[in-house]
Amino acid sequence: DPQEQTAPLNTPKSHAADTALKKAMHDLETCAQVLAEDLQHGEPDISDLISKCITTAQGLSETFASVSETDHVIQGLLQDTQQGESMLLLLQLEDDEDAATDAVSLMVQLKKEIAAKACA
Repeated sequence: DPQEQTAPLNTPKSHAADTALKKAMHDLETCAQVLAEDLQHGEPDISDLISKCITTAQGLSETFASVSETDHVIQGLLQDTQQGESMLLLLQLEDDEDAATDAVSLMVQLKKEIAAKACA
């Protein structure tokens, strides 16, 4: 898929960056599993769903913030994640089905971006 290809990195990923990317992917998988379990139990609570997305995004930001500021890949992901957090907070104010759908879509997009960087 050409959209998921990324430009080659100028420098190899540091161990800290690699660890952060793996942790981020694990955290996103965990969030997806929790949301899927909630859906299996019927109509999920919209506020709870968006809150779980926010908590996951905040954890991703903390993970990426712990890596050296000289790692441009991680810093780019940190900015994306922080923007995602802001959008999720706005979606929390809307607190409707469309907002929940947008929150999940945003998390999927973050996962795609992080996965692309992890595979680079």
